[in-house]
Amino acid sequence: WTVNIKSPEKLTYISPSVNRLIGYNVNEAMSKSMKEVFTPLSYQIAMAAIKQTLESINPAQKEPFKSLTLELELTHKNGMNVPVELNCSLVNENDVETPEILVIARDISKRKQIEDKIKNVAEEWRTTFDSISNLISIHDKNYRITRVNKTFAETFKMRPQDVIGKRCYEIFHQSDEPFNNCPHKKTMQTHKPAVMEMFLPEHEIYLQVSTSPMFDKDGKLTGSVHIGRDITERKQLEQQLILSDRLASIGELVSGVAHELNNPLTSIIGFSQLIMENNPPLNIKDDLNIIHKEAQRSAGIVKNLLTFARKHAPVKQKGRINNIIAEVLKLRAYEQTVNNITLNTDFDPDLPEIMIDHFQMQQVFLNIIINAESAMLGAHNKGTLTITTKKIDGHIKIVFADDGSGIPGKNLNRIFTPFFTTKEVGKGTGLGLSICHGIITEHGGKIYVESELGKGAAFILELPVVDDI
Repeated sequence: WTVNIKSPEKLTYISPSVNRLIGYNVNEAMSKSMKEVFTPLSYQIAMAAIKQTLESINPAQKEPFKSLTLELELTHKNGMNVPVELNCSLVNENDVETPEILVIARDISKRKQIEDKIKNVAEEWRTTFDSISNLISIHDKNYRITRVNKTFAETFKMRPQDVIGKRCYEIFHQSDEPFNNCPHKKTMQTHKPAVMEMFLPEHEIYLQVSTSPMFDKDGKLTGSVHIGRDITERKQLEQQLILSDRLASIGELVSGVAHELNNPLTSIIGFSQLIMENNPPLNIKDDLNIIHKEAQRSAGIVKNLLTFARKHAPVKQKGRINNIIAEVLKLRAYEQTVNNITLNTDFDPDLPEIMIDHFQMQQVFLNIIINAESAMLGAHNKGTLTITTKKIDGHIKIVFADDGSGIPGKNLNRIFTPFFTTKEVGKGTGLGLSICHGIITEHGGKIYVESELGKGAAFILELPVVDDI
C-alpha cells in the first residue's frame, strides 16, 4: 500500500492481497485509517517513523531517507493480531507536495511461531540447567568460562555475569595459570573425559570435578563441560574414620607403654617401701621418701593413661564433675608446669552427682584444657587457666577460662563445626570441639564460648541436674 506522507491516516493505494493478510477487501481497507488497522503500540511506532521520514526529505538533510524495515502488528478483521515485516521506501521524493511511502507488508506469523518455540526451548533448557544441584559450567579451549548454572554461582557467592569470561583457575584456585592435574587441561590434551577431586580452602569444600569434551559440527574440539559434585560430607566422614583409626592405634600404643612402665614403677615403689621399713640411715630416709612418693605419682599417671586409652561402651552413671576434672588435670600437670601455665581452680564442694559417661566427659575436659594451653602458649608462651564449677538453678555450670589471644568474632559461630580449625596443617583436625559439642548435647547440656580478641576465651558447659538419680 501507499500513503501520502503529509496525510498518512488515509491510504492512497492498497493491493488485493490485503484480503489474505488481514481479511478486508480493497474497498474496506481503503476506508480504514491507519489507527484502525494497526495495534496501538504499532501505530505509535509507525507514526514516529513517518515523522522521521518527513523530516528527512528536507533538502538540507545530509542523509535523505531511502528505506526502512519495521516489525509491527496489524489487526485482522476477526480481531486477531497479525505480525508483519514492513519494508518502507519513499516514492515521489522529488514531489514536495505529494511525497508517498510505499509499504510492502509480509506476514511473519510462522517465523514468529518458530522464534517463540526457540525461546521456549531455550528457556526450558536454561531452567533445567539452573535446577541441577551439581555445579555445571562450560569452558572454552582457553579456560574461559562461557556459561554457569545457578548452583555454580551460588557456591562461589558470585553472580553469573561476574563469572563468565574469567578463566576457571582464577575462580577455583586464585591462580594465574592452570595446575598440572587440571581436568580441563587433560581433556584438551586427550580429547577424552577426565575426573579429579580437589579441595578449595577458601570456600572450605571438596569437589569431584568431571570434564567432558565439546566438539563443533566439524568435529573440532571447542571446550569442555564441567560437572562439579560437592563431596565435602563424604571426605569429612573419610577423614573421621582415618582419625578414629589413628586414635585407636595411639590408644594401643599408650596402653602398651603404660604396661611396660608399670613393671619398673611397681619395683621402685615396693623396694623403696621395704628399705624405709628397715629403718634406713637418716641421711637417705628423706630421699627414699621422695622416691617412693614420686613413683606412686607416676603410677597414678600411668593408671589414668590406661583408663583413658581403653575402649569403653557409652554408659551413663552417677559421677562427680569435680573428680573428673581433677583426674584430667593430673594428666596435664607436667605439661602445665614446664610451660609456665598457672592453674586456678574454684570448685563448688557441694556439687551433686549427675548422670554422665565418665570417659566421654573426661575426653571433653581434656580437649578443652589442651586447646586453652595451646592458645596461651601461642599468645605469650605462658598463661593462666582458671576452672570454676558451681550449681546454678537446675544445672551445673563449668567454666574453662584462659588468658590467650582470644577468638576472632567471625570464627565464634564456627568453632564447633566439624573440621573447622585455625591451626596449621598437621596441628589440628578440627574435630575436637565438634566431638565435645556432640557429647555435651547428648548429655542434654549446652556448650558455648565467650571471647574477645586479645582478651582470652571462656568455654562454658552447662549440664542438667536430675533430681531422681
